Amino acid sequence: MAGRYHLIKDYLKEPLALAGVDILQIGRLYCEPGGRIDDHVYDLYELTLVTGGEGEVFADGIPTSVTAGDIYLSFPGDTHAIASSRESPLKFDFFSFICHREPFARALLTLAETFHSPRTRVFRDEWVSQLIGRMIGELHHEQSYREELLTSLVEQVIIATLRAFEQVQPVLPRDTATPAEVLCYQMTNYIDTHIYTMRELQEMADALGYSYGYLSALYRRTTGGTLSHYYGDRKAQLAGLLVKEGRLSITEIATRLGYANVYAFSKAFRKRFGVSPRAYRQQP
Repeated sequence: MAGRYHLIKDYLKEPLALAGVDILQIGRLYCEPGGRIDDHVYDLYELTLVTGGEGEVFADGIPTSVTAGDIYLSFPGDTHAIASSRESPLKFDFFSFICHREPFARALLTLAETFHSPRTRVFRDEWVSQLIGRMIGELHHEQSYREELLTSLVEQVIIATLRAFEQVQPVLPRDTATPAEVLCYQMTNYIDTHIYTMRELQEMADALGYSYGYLSALYRRTTGGTLSHYYGDRKAQLAGLLVKEGRLSITEIATRLGYANVYAFSKAFRKRFGVSPRAYRQQP
């Protein structure tokens, strides 16, 4: 989507490392009336800070309305998109990062698992907005002690975000849900939030404390589908988006999604989409 004003620092190829936190992108965008940023997916956290106008932020196709002052948190593995109002064009700052530093990394993963529902991703915090505004300024002007200040600002953003979600109520399975339905919700939630790191479904069963055979049978009995199909479908969705984006090579995508090699990935991709990854990338 073409913006009327676009200020960005892009570190996707070479992340800016700051004491266990990697900055991937940060910037500011003023949208065209009715404009849209099409579906994209990254293995990172992203804060979208609405500074003006109105619009919708999408996670896995589910829209959430946002307006000035709202902050939307996207999680690794989300299929992410943004649509601007035609009458009141959206303006927003954005900050994308990966966190390796404890205890923040574990706290953010817990946050992603707890607030997986797109309906719980919005919060308000003027401090976070001010901190990211300061970071944008620092990255566009060389000044002394820049790295030290940025490290402090990033740490404060993460802490403030974690604190903000202490006041947000997660969306849980409905009160009338059966124990089997609740467990199915936990299974799909685990797969969605670990789609980049899972190498087999047994990992999910271990994390939930059940045998895989029991969970597989319960899921089929409750939903009519299979866990392997759900897992494969989610990986295929990500594969299609990553191939279309063109940001990563086919080999890099195969590695990112846990395939043994690029040939195994290409075979699975062709089975799903009917063409090779390279041919799919070239399609309009």
